[in-house]
Amino acid sequence: MKSSLKRAKKILLNFSGGCVNFGKYKNRVNAILQCWYPGGHGGKAIANILFGKYSPSGKLPVTFYNSTDDLPDFCNYSMQNRTYRYFKGNVQYQFGYGRTYTKFSLEDISLVGDEIKTTVCNIGKSESDTVLQLYITYPPTDYPNPIKSLVSFKKISLKPNEKEIVTFKITDECLVSTDNDGREIILDGCYKFTITDG
Repeated sequence: MKSSLKRAKKILLNFSGGCVNFGKYKNRVNAILQCWYPGGHGGKAIANILFGKYSPSGKLPVTFYNSTDDLPDFCNYSMQNRTYRYFKGNVQYQFGYGRTYTKFSLEDISLVGDEIKTTVCNIGKSESDTVLQLYITYPPTDYPNPIKSLVSFKKISLKPNEKEIVTFKITDECLVSTDNDGREIILDGCYKFTITDG
């Protein structure tokens, strides 16, 4: 029995509506499954993931910080050093983070006209969904701008060794920045685009 317990995987199931500090636990477990508030069928859904019937593919819609001490006091509505768009420190799990039972590679990323294309390949052994995320970083400005912003995302499903070309369309709306006077402008300079699967 003792040898079986040593080989057993330790998985932390977390039921919460927001970010939690896992600092005391994440190095003591093999995985953390963020369950949110799953409802009446949640038990079956979680069991299907834990026993490998489905591959998890969700991505975090919030940032999991290391400590509330890293955040400014909530004394105003300023976004400086809050959320993935403005936070400058290290985090436990970033906005958009998420893992599956397989691995994906991004190949042949190219920008042609107003389209960014990449070939996504499932290089693991399990069929799974994933969510590709396109972020933008703006040229320098003399007013606060986000460090990066999510401008598009696409969910795809791939079998092992399967590939798919994913295309993101860059619109003027993606490029718009809002200055201190509330004016929406497209900046002069170099925009940086980043594609990730979390």
